[in-house]
Amino acid sequence: MSATSSTGSTAGRYESTTPTVGVEEEFILVDPTSWLPSTDNAAVAETASALGMDLQLELSRCQVETNSPVC
Repeated sequence: MSATSSTGSTAGRYESTTPTVGVEEEFILVDPTSWLPSTDNAAVAETASALGMDLQLELSRCQVETNSPVC
């Protein structure tokens, strides 16, 4: 599998003849009582980090994201 730009350059891209896959999961945070979106993504990511998990913040404050390695 090869990724090329419109100029034909593959600079900075991973090239492989074997297909690869990676998973990106986005989670919407909701209040457990009201079921409304919760805007605590920074606190959730901080708590996850303290527990050894890696979550990324999304633009929306009610979302966090996690990624699997490419395999």
